[in-house]
Amino acid sequence: MDGLIKKGLLVGLGAVSLTRAKAQKIINELVKKKIMNRGDGIALLKKVLKEADNERKRIKDILTKEVKRELKKAKPLIDKAKIIPAKTEKIGRKVARKIINKAYNLAQKKLIEAVKKIRL
Repeated sequence: MDGLIKKGLLVGLGAVSLTRAKAQKIINELVKKKIMNRGDGIALLKKVLKEADNERKRIKDILTKEVKRELKKAKPLIDKAKIIPAKTEKIGRKVARKIINKAYNLAQKKLIEAVKKIRL
């Protein structure tokens, strides 16, 4: 994931997670100082929490789109990676056949040489 996206995500999630506690604290202070009444404080807290929820959803949507975009870019590589084991197995069989054939030919050659020595 791109560094900028990651940083944005962390800032957004941090802000959202702190929102309730901070908002509650600020509103309690405003009520305590009689700048607003308890009912207005509760209404404001609900509004702040709703905005935080909207922001959380917005961040989730951005991340989902970004992940899908990156997966779409990576799909050709993933598809190639799926083919590698089959190709490796096929190459391994070819190499094994060549080794067996060479060993067979060498053994056959040594056997012929041994037979010739016996005949002499």
